[in-house]
Amino acid sequence: MYLAQQGFSVVAVDFVPAALAAARTRAERAGVDVELLECNVADYHAPSAFDVVLDSGCLHHLPKGDVGNYRERLDEWLAPGGDYVLVHFAHRPRAFWIPKGPRHMSRDDAVRLFTPLELQAYDETHFEVPLPMGRMGAGVYWFSRPVAETQ
Repeated sequence: MYLAQQGFSVVAVDFVPAALAAARTRAERAGVDVELLECNVADYHAPSAFDVVLDSGCLHHLPKGDVGNYRERLDEWLAPGGDYVLVHFAHRPRAFWIPKGPRHMSRDDAVRLFTPLELQAYDETHFEVPLPMGRMGAGVYWFSRPVAETQ
């Protein structure tokens, strides 16, 4: 909603109808237009490239089999010189014994996965999640697509 309020044209993708309904309500309350699409993000083909792609809470929930498709789609989604911002779980929670849940990725893993995108900045934030998860860490990445890569 923030990006739409700043004048950006926003497309939001989710496969959960209730999440899209909540986003629709928030957009209406904020008085902004947001294109909301119900689909698997790894299968989404954009009609044109984006200047900014923001992933907050998506990649770390994808099944392993969808990560490669997601990475390929990102190359299609991101315009030359465009920015990719990723908020991704950086550390396993205290409850490491939980068999399912979000995937975690180190900074080095992220840089390898998104090469040839160039890491511009990285920050880490921590927050408390109710037990059994406990204190969680999220890496916040800002990658840019080199303009020369696409010429």
